This record gives sequence, structure tokens and C-alpha cells, in this order.
Amino acid sequence: MMKRKSRIEIEGEIVSRVKREMDKPRLTESVRNGFKALAPPAIEKPAARLVRA
Repeated sequence: MMKRKSRIEIEGEIVSRVKREMDKPRLTESVRNGFKALAPPAIEKPAARLVRA
């Protein structure tokens, strides 16, 4: 059985993940917009319906 992590341990892990993410270089807005232009348009699929037998 696994021991539940305390709230302080969980919060510490979240903070360390955020700090690691902040260390990564960020894309500038112009680069982000360039990627958006290359992305294919999103096509909405009809919602799947549950068929009852």
C-alpha cells in the first residue's frame, strides 16, 4: 500500500515543476503565430451517440 503524500509534499512538487517549466525558453509571439498559421484547420466531428441494444 502506498503512503499518501502530504499536502506540503504535493505543493513542493508543483512548485518544482513550475520552476523547471519557467527555465525553458519561451517562444516569441511571432513564432507562436507562425505555428498557428501552419496548423490545419480544426474540423469538428459529430458527437458519438450511445446506441442501446
